[in-house]
Amino acid sequence: RPQAWGKNIISVGGVRHQNNSNPADDTWNNSGSTGPAQDGRNKPDLCAYYDNVWTSDRTGIAGYNTLPGVAGNSTTSFSGTSASTPIVAGHNALAIQMYTDHLFTPPRVEGGSRFENRPYAQTLKALQIACANMYTPTATDNRREHVGYGFPSLSNMFDRRDKISIIPEDIPITQGSTHVYRFNVITGETDLKICMTYLDPAGNPAAAFDRINDLDLRVVAPDGTSYWGNRGLDGIAQTNQSSSGGFRDSRDTVENVIRNDPQPGDWTVYITAPSLTTDAHTTTTATDATYALVVNGGRRVYGADCARFLPDISTTNNESNYFPWGGYTPTKLDTVYTSDNGGATGGAVYVDVVTTSPVWVHSIMVNTNLPVGQTACLDVYTKNGSH
Repeated sequence: RPQAWGKNIISVGGVRHQNNSNPADDTWNNSGSTGPAQDGRNKPDLCAYYDNVWTSDRTGIAGYNTLPGVAGNSTTSFSGTSASTPIVAGHNALAIQMYTDHLFTPPRVEGGSRFENRPYAQTLKALQIACANMYTPTATDNRREHVGYGFPSLSNMFDRRDKISIIPEDIPITQGSTHVYRFNVITGETDLKICMTYLDPAGNPAAAFDRINDLDLRVVAPDGTSYWGNRGLDGIAQTNQSSSGGFRDSRDTVENVIRNDPQPGDWTVYITAPSLTTDAHTTTTATDATYALVVNGGRRVYGADCARFLPDISTTNNESNYFPWGGYTPTKLDTVYTSDNGGATGGAVYVDVVTTSPVWVHSIMVNTNLPVGQTACLDVYTKNGSH
């Protein structure tokens, strides 16, 4: 249905659960709103239960359930996308709670309310898609145009929170620009899901093509293999794994790269803007846009190997001697290592930091030469004043 094809919304399809808890036999089976959109865009984005949903009911004969003795209590016959859509909305509410508990990113407003620190709409959509449980498409069922990128999973989102990296629509991009990020995938990782989506200005309803601006996703594996967004994930021969090679997707505003059992090492993500004709980010004077990027299965890395190095051979600030404090990207501060290491011996390293804004320590990475199987313990302390 056209109302389910809106490019900036989270479109929800339906899947029949066969009245059991086994997702392996869930099937679309000609239910729910389907895609693709009239211009070929992938829709829906996600799906949820379409049939036999147990929910509260209106009182008495006004309700769905009019059986004697139970009327007005609940009904087990609620169905349709009228059921699947609020199920996804409930998942969104809990995902927003996790986001504003700062499980994934530092707060946008230090000490701010949940509303001030809420995820923007496209960030929430990308986070849900990157954490969803996908259904295996067949020739006629559970395809991308039926169930989107799967059923939302809050358990995946919470259990893999330390493997999720987010660019939360706060880095504007202009036409012709390319933004480059690197994410490290550890040995033994089972899934790598990368989702990029962006808010696109309203199109002309009479136009054959709904997209206005064009942002694209390309991902390069450690061995140099290149994956364009959505390649292999849609179309007649679609699977749940991205195919290498091919061309950019100039149609969709949601692009994904998905690899099972990904190669360990650093994966490089490119966000490009080959066509940006209408301003989508009005808080700046430039004609630009922002995007949400969610990586599930890799942690962002900076610089050559680490965001910062301990200890440094110098006690003065230089390219290797800075901390990513006070923002989402590394920011050089008046940071120097204390002379004589604060008088400490052994493995202690002291750092004097002068800050002019609240400090949020997102993560600390330690590279060691310990052999596999040995454990390294790291204790981190902070203290105001002298050490």
